[in-house]
Amino acid sequence: MDKNLWRILPMASQKKLTKEIALQVSRFAKQLQLSKIPVNHLIVFGSQAKGDAKPWSDIDICVISDTFGKDRHRERVTLMKLTDEKTIDIEPHPYHPRDFADKWDPLAHEIKKYGIVIK
Repeated sequence: MDKNLWRILPMASQKKLTKEIALQVSRFAKQLQLSKIPVNHLIVFGSQAKGDAKPWSDIDICVISDTFGKDRHRERVTLMKLTDEKTIDIEPHPYHPRDFADKWDPLAHEIKKYGIVIK
């Protein structure tokens, strides 16, 4: 784990995911590995990370990779194709490290503030 990311995400170590959510995230991480998409970091954020998820809430996951940053829409579609019936609730959000570091990006700010680092 990059030490700088831990500084960016100070609250992450204080939070936990439910077993069911952790299982879906683990399955998705495995699909990423099988697809050979190099992942720098995987971060759960949104209602699942904040602890206020409802039964119908999705699982927002930030996928940070050096290969992203050219076409976020196409990259997101690629990530969504990795989901299956067991990971249907996964809502992937691709980021290049440079874009994630942008202090003016409101979504990146939210992820940094509330995210739970998986990888």
